[in-house]
Parts: sequence; structure tokens; C-alpha cells
Amino acid sequence: MNLVNVSLSYGQTAATVKLPRAQESLQRYFKRSAIQLLRDVADGQKGGVHGTGVEMGRETMWVEDVDPEASTYIIHYPSAKVMDPSGIGCVDVIGPKLLVIIEDAKADRASESIPPGSHLTWHHARAFGHSYMINGRDICRATIKFPLAPALCFNVSLSCNFTMEMGFAGTEDSDDGYMTIGLKGTAGFPKVRFPGAVTLMSLFLPRYARGAMQDAANGMATTFKALQHQFE
Repeated sequence: MNLVNVSLSYGQTAATVKLPRAQESLQRYFKRSAIQLLRDVADGQKGGVHGTGVEMGRETMWVEDVDPEASTYIIHYPSAKVMDPSGIGCVDVIGPKLLVIIEDAKADRASESIPPGSHLTWHHARAFGHSYMINGRDICRATIKFPLAPALCFNVSLSCNFTMEMGFAGTEDSDDGYMTIGLKGTAGFPKVRFPGAVTLMSLFLPRYARGAMQDAANGMATTFKALQHQFE
């Protein structure tokens, strides 16, 4: 079977959330355990990110224990619809599940999940989630639109193997804090022999990853704001 692989980088997927006047409390907040921070993402998510072109479902992500002593979990993501801005079509993703092994970052390790050209002057990685998809068979429903012809719909399987980074950052001249989340790795799909199919899927993957990371950052920020008084 011919596979098409798409590389995903932190530069493509990095997401940040600004938290005004929160630098010191944010540093204390990130001393929580890595799995608790991951659960904070899930607890804070409301579904949907404005302006990303990714419509999340009403469900939010949740974390299932597999082997906590080995820091192994399953992340259940909500279904999503990803529209291609050029108008080629759209892709529906049905309930992705990722097996994740959580790893604490070494002390003072710099974060890589910083958007290119960022003004942030200091940044730290807090934890990593080494992940791969466990339910990728026919997980996507793709639709390609044609002028003056019916749309073409087909199922696509996915494979993913990547690392997600959670971190925090700031600037020397401000007490604002920032949460940072991003991922890098590879995703693949069988080569679909329909006109425009490879282009659509290749555009879909980084767009979906970027939207999911922004949704995760927003979720963590929501939980932090609800608990911020505990870390002041």
C-alpha cells in the first residue's frame, strides 16, 4: 500500500495563550504533575476555536488511565470538521484516540513550541506526551468539491506518531505569562486515487493539528484562571 507521510513541526502547530499579570503564579502552577496538567486541558475545554477553521464537536477531550505507574494513558479527542480555506473540500474526523506516554521535561529545558517570530524572551518546557493513534482505520470522511459536478466523498485511514510539548513562557519586561503547546512528528494516510485527494489530506493534517493544539492551550488556560488564586 502506498502511503503519503506529512511532517508536523512545532513551527506549524505551536499555540499560545496570554495570561495577563500571571507570570509568577503560572510558574507555580506548572509545578503540578504532568498528568494533572493534561487533565487540566480536558477540564478546561469548551470545544471549538474561533478563527481556526476547525469546528470541534460538543464533546471535549478526556483522559483514560491505562497504566498510571508507567505514565501511560489514552486521550479521547472529540470529533471535528476541518474546512479547507481554498474551497477544495472538507474532512470530518471521528473521535481520534491516542495512546500517550507522559514524560517530565528536564529542568530548565527550553520550550520548542514557540510560534516563529515570537517576542517571548524566556520559555520552559514542562512535559511531553509521546503519542500514536490507535483507532485510525477509516477515521476520516473526506469531501472534495468540483465545479458543476457532484461532490466526491470517501473514507481515509490515518496513522500518527508525534510528541506533544506543554510549556510556559514570558518576557523580561512584563509580568504577563503565556502557556505554550505544540507537537511535532509525522502523520500518514494511504494514497487515495481521486483528483485532489492527496492535496486535501496534506492540507488538512497540519490545519487540524494546529487547531487541536490551540484548543488544548485554551483549555489549560481556562482551568488555570479558575485555580489562579491558589498559586498567587
